[in-house]
Amino acid sequence: MRLDGPYVSLSHRWGGTSITMTTQDTLAMFMDGVEVSSLTQTFQDAIIIAKKLGIQYLWIDSLCIIQGDSKDWQHEAALMNHVYMNAVCNLSALGAESSHEGLSLPRNAELIRHQPVVQVAWKDYLNETYAIIDEDFWSDRVHNAPLNHRGWVFQERLLAPRVLHFGSEQVFWKCHEMDACETYPHGLPKALKKDHSIHFKALDLGSPATYQREHSPVDQVSIHDEYDI
Repeated sequence: MRLDGPYVSLSHRWGGTSITMTTQDTLAMFMDGVEVSSLTQTFQDAIIIAKKLGIQYLWIDSLCIIQGDSKDWQHEAALMNHVYMNAVCNLSALGAESSHEGLSLPRNAELIRHQPVVQVAWKDYLNETYAIIDEDFWSDRVHNAPLNHRGWVFQERLLAPRVLHFGSEQVFWKCHEMDACETYPHGLPKALKKDHSIHFKALDLGSPATYQREHSPVDQVSIHDEYDI
């Protein structure tokens, strides 16, 4: 089916539990529609977020690839780079162990808003207020999160022009221009940028838009040329 508008994609862990999926037995029924209430919580949350972003289409692997059909899997697997590279944004179920947990996990909002600070009072030295920053902040909460233990997610993180991570403590944002989160909504402080895991998207793969025009065997929605990897 040719898309007539932008779409978002979803990265999630199946978690070894039963989830709604497309098979040869369910394909015809799903083409007529799927009850949202029958989907896992992560899928339902992703639909809500896509709607709030004003985006009509959502790509989910277990629904968009016919499971148990080796021919369809081989065809779709070869197109994964185009799927994630051309998505407006990838929604990442970062903190969830399975797709039944959802994107909005229980959290302590006070820990997000308030960073510890100290007021120094030294003799013969500049006395100021200093913020205490955990140098492993990004690595512990994003790079080493449960979702990123899944091998397939490597390409999903790397290729998507923008990623919205829904972590166990807060929401994180990553694109080619900015890394941010609820604690640091205007961008990460310089002290955190020493963490090499933050520079995950720094690999030089050329321009997604150019790659799409030259190599894509299927119809694709447009991607913003200014977001070059």
